[in-house]
Amino acid sequence: MHPMTVVTVDGVRTGSRSGTDGQTKLGVHVDRLLMMPASRAAIFIRNDGASTLAQHWQLRNESFDTGPGPYIAGAPTETGDTWPNMALAEVELEGSGAAVAAQMRAATPETASIPKVVPMRPTSIGREPTTRPDCSFLPQDDTSHKYRRQYRRQILFDEDNANSIFRLGSQRVDQDGVLVADGRNIAPAQFPHAGANGYTGDDFPPGLHVCATLHRGEVWELINTTDELHNFHIHQSKFRLARRGDPGVPEGASFQPFQDPDPSHRYEKLVADDNSPDPSRDLWHDTFPVPPRNGNVYGRVFVFIPFEAEEQVGRFVFHCHILEHEDNGMMAAIEVVHETPDKDEQSARNPPSTMPKHH
Repeated sequence: MHPMTVVTVDGVRTGSRSGTDGQTKLGVHVDRLLMMPASRAAIFIRNDGASTLAQHWQLRNESFDTGPGPYIAGAPTETGDTWPNMALAEVELEGSGAAVAAQMRAATPETASIPKVVPMRPTSIGREPTTRPDCSFLPQDDTSHKYRRQYRRQILFDEDNANSIFRLGSQRVDQDGVLVADGRNIAPAQFPHAGANGYTGDDFPPGLHVCATLHRGEVWELINTTDELHNFHIHQSKFRLARRGDPGVPEGASFQPFQDPDPSHRYEKLVADDNSPDPSRDLWHDTFPVPPRNGNVYGRVFVFIPFEAEEQVGRFVFHCHILEHEDNGMMAAIEVVHETPDKDEQSARNPPSTMPKHH
């Protein structure tokens, strides 16, 4: 097996930022990489230290399944998705001399000046919930306690015993995991695709939905309550693994953003990210695996979503990017609003008549 350097993930260059001048050490070094549906990666393999003899290299997809289906009467109903072992690409390397090796060393990217994907602005206090009764907002930060209360969302991945109905739910907790009990948590539910209860699929689903405030970054705790792997994707934004200091993350030095309950840490070993992300890291994602539960211990991934761009204001969706799961309901609606109602381009009294389909 030959080590490889992941240069980009989901179209964003990876690496460790060395300072404010923007110089970035490119690449994350891995032997294996878990690529979920719709994920993209560019990899770089060095050859300057390899043998000068002719070689035949293969890029392979190892056999992988997303986990068993739910158990009924002690037996699994069906398995999750199975990805076969196959060769994705083959490379024939001719014998090369020292001159060619030196040329490759000169061409190897080491550093590059690249801008940050999103400016990190201070977290605002957030939108006042009474202005939008249909919105599930994060509560405003609470400074009345001895220790400042900050909040995060918990996104619940759920499915039925027949493995045919998939659901997403969302609730809010503070940094200690205490549930916000204001009647605006959303139980896991199947997304109302076209044909369900008369819903046409062309307008925004009615009822309570997730609402985020522009310029207030949020931490989302993705919780997999099922026996199979899922894949988180949100439209209109990229995200990174959360780290200590982000609003609402659990307190304590032992916090880890990627929590794989598998005893062998099977999934943790396959992601192109560090489980203790350094603040200098600039690795942003478009999709990310959420490991399955192990017994009564759920798989958890903590991500930070900035909600910084004016273009994000409006209505869109987040969902599992495994097509079967998405099409069978593992999707939910989200709306980004301005901090004050008078700035909103859309209001509850005058909602848009259409919403793009997302498949």
